[in-house]
Amino acid sequence: QHAEDDANNIANVIVIDTPYLSDIPAQLKYFLQNYGSRIDCLVFADMCKEGQNPLNGSIAKLQNQNILQQFCWASCAAQFTYNPLGKDLTFLSKNDVIECVQRVVKQYHQGDRVSK
Repeated sequence: QHAEDDANNIANVIVIDTPYLSDIPAQLKYFLQNYGSRIDCLVFADMCKEGQNPLNGSIAKLQNQNILQQFCWASCAAQFTYNPLGKDLTFLSKNDVIECVQRVVKQYHQGDRVSK
């Protein structure tokens, strides 16, 4: 709800959990290929640290298969840093995801399909 309020003009949000990490889940690939015309933006949110996040492999495969080119998309992951005792810096937070959604929606409204 918070993402809807803060990121202008988000009407619908679909969350797809893909615990299958060794390849692109067949259902995700099917969904993007067959229902992609109904999707404006994609956000890949990976709980793992930047550089170690398995979704990057799936993103590269989707790009190589010409599936992501039609979308405005972005990826976010947990910070690549040492986690000081008692801090949660290295965990992907709700705010991290919301900021990524806001960024990709802004890019979409500006007509920019390339993630930055």
